[in-house]
Amino acid sequence: MKYVYLVWRSWWRKPGRAVLTLLSMLAAFLLLGVMQTIGYALSHPSPVFGSDILAVFNRASYGLPLPYAYRQVIKSMPGIESVSVSGHVSGYYRDAKNSLTAEAVNPAAFFAMRSDQIGVSERQLRALDATRIGAIIGPQLARKYDWRIGERIYLHANGREIRRNGSLDWPFEIVGIFKVKDPSAMGQLGERFFFQYAYLDAARVLGQGKVDLLLVKPVAGVSAGRIAQAIDARFANSPYETRTMPLRELALTILRQFGDIGFLIDVVTAAVLGALAFMIGNAMMHTFHERIPEFAVLKTIGFPGGLLAILVIVESVASCAFGAAIGIGGAWVLLHLLKGSLRAIDLSPLGLLPTISFALMLAVIVGLIPAWRAQRLKIVDAFSVGR
Repeated sequence: MKYVYLVWRSWWRKPGRAVLTLLSMLAAFLLLGVMQTIGYALSHPSPVFGSDILAVFNRASYGLPLPYAYRQVIKSMPGIESVSVSGHVSGYYRDAKNSLTAEAVNPAAFFAMRSDQIGVSERQLRALDATRIGAIIGPQLARKYDWRIGERIYLHANGREIRRNGSLDWPFEIVGIFKVKDPSAMGQLGERFFFQYAYLDAARVLGQGKVDLLLVKPVAGVSAGRIAQAIDARFANSPYETRTMPLRELALTILRQFGDIGFLIDVVTAAVLGALAFMIGNAMMHTFHERIPEFAVLKTIGFPGGLLAILVIVESVASCAFGAAIGIGGAWVLLHLLKGSLRAIDLSPLGLLPTISFALMLAVIVGLIPAWRAQRLKIVDAFSVGR
């Protein structure tokens, strides 16, 4: 315990400097924790995206449509279990800050291919089929707006999806609230909003007979890669050529369109770590120079140089670990508070591992020089410095 006391007293030798150093580390590791967690999430899409589901979209650009008729063509191909189209109406509910995207699908096929993740009863599916403007929503979305089954709501579209009557207000009736079978997927699925593609296509002015993409689930045991090649070959040299890939890979492709996020995170991480190493190293060296006479006394009463070096390293590791723990914990809390606006990505504690390793590496590096000098310190020279 005496060594713990020595480390503690040396760290709080200058309380003002200790507090400022701690606050700097807290802010730096808060930033690093947020960036590294988001970076990990962007490079490791959630299983919710489905590794067994293929996305078929326009080869020319993801944002261009495909004909709805492609669904029946793909469905008739061998090795295909189910096919659902995907469209959307983006807008807001009541207030512009309540942004909402309603996803148009073929309900029976869509919920069948997502049955491992989403639980929808037969009664809910029948209600959706019988209600033209029906919608099935996620539990978090229902809680957020206090929506109940049977309630009619209006989604104000952003401008692209104009109804035939000239209105931008799309009426929906809540006919079901699905269950999220995997609690870890609640962030990605809990606020989803699904309705019939037939309603979208019949009611809109623009884009009739077109879809954003098609979702395809191969028969179990059939190679998804082979199915993807067959689909693309079927529509080669047509006015609407396709590109088919796993839904999870498509999510990564869309993210890459915004730039090399991983590279930007690495650059910022390097800059933050460099500045932090300089700051902490400078504080450690100041502390070392102030404590040279104390080191001389410790050596005089029998403390070996190796033990002093270890104490300096422990002090460095403890200070960095304390600041990093608070910063990383704060980053995790902050990310979960912002989780509602980060629905597209899956936050995992694994994303914090690089930040933890950075903290340990930094602690050892900045403590090496003071530890080396403490070990080699000569008693006579040390006392002369103190005078």
